[in-house]
Amino acid sequence: MFIGMTTVDLENILSGLLALPAETEVVEFKKAENGFGEHELGQYFSALSNEANLRGIQCAWLVFGVENRTHEVTGTNYKKSRASLDAVKKTIADQTTGQTVIYSRHKGLQNKACEELLLVSLKDHKTLSKTEITELLWPALPDMLNDEQKKNKIRNLLSKLKKQKKIANDTRGNNSIWRLKVKI
Repeated sequence: MFIGMTTVDLENILSGLLALPAETEVVEFKKAENGFGEHELGQYFSALSNEANLRGIQCAWLVFGVENRTHEVTGTNYKKSRASLDAVKKTIADQTTGQTVIYSRHKGLQNKACEELLLVSLKDHKTLSKTEITELLWPALPDMLNDEQKKNKIRNLLSKLKKQKKIANDTRGNNSIWRLKVKI
């Protein structure tokens, strides 16, 4: 678990990931009903980490127990004991180099990381509704902000990126659809 994160924080992040229209370069869902090969795990870990690093995003997600097309939560028997999960984490840590990113719910993602997450998601999905954008970014915002402050932060982010001509809003109101205007 990330330092400073609660089970509720992780459930909120999972809800945001499940709300995405499809997987992305930094979000993968796997059923992993009865296991997942360590070699295959290493390949996914490497690919997701590289994509996040290339895009300047602080983290990527490999979520077990979720069907990738429907986002149905199926559960998994992968590394159910704490000891077996810790052993896999140690193997990954021992075989990788680079910086460790610690995510704090108190601080949330930096503005630049939120921008990148949104831009990458728009690139991957072509368009996102305001609701989908909110569901994507909400879990990444600092928990010290109240709901109104979080709404304002998302509104300000969209406004900033629109002013920079990086994104465009094709409609108005609650049914607004956002798309990229620049190539990333």
